[in-house]
Amino acid sequence: MTATHSIPSTVLVAIDISKHRQEVLVAVLGKVRRRRMTITNTLEDSRRLARSKSSKMKDSHTRASN
Repeated sequence: MTATHSIPSTVLVAIDISKHRQEVLVAVLGKVRRRRMTITNTLEDSRRLARSKSSKMKDSHTRASN
């Protein structure tokens, strides 16, 4: 039987910070599509960004393992 080793995808996050809002670009290396978000300087939006990054990382890990 052949052993399979996979390398997890790299997730890149670029954040343009301004006084009232942040522009966020999330990309997975090797993928064409990118996700763009605009978040305000609120705790709720910061948590939304953190959840989004966590789900992207889980998705890329799951795809790399399969």
